[in-house]
Amino acid sequence: MKIQKNNLFATYKTQRELHEYFNGHTGPGETFLLTLGAGLMWNTIAHILEEELEDQTWSRNWNGTSKMKMGGSKDQD
Repeated sequence: MKIQKNNLFATYKTQRELHEYFNGHTGPGETFLLTLGAGLMWNTIAHILEEELEDQTWSRNWNGTSKMKMGGSKDQD
């Protein structure tokens, strides 16, 4: 899966810039909800990337061992 930017929203380059944007809203309730939403999405993206990395690692390991021919020893190519 390839994660892409959504052009509907601004892209902040650092967490500091993002939190400055959050803190610019009118009240602590709005800031809290923005921070909560961002944190949830951050963890969702991290989870997706971790799963993708695990799938790639599993695939590399599986493909690396799949070269052994049936009936042959592990030392044969």
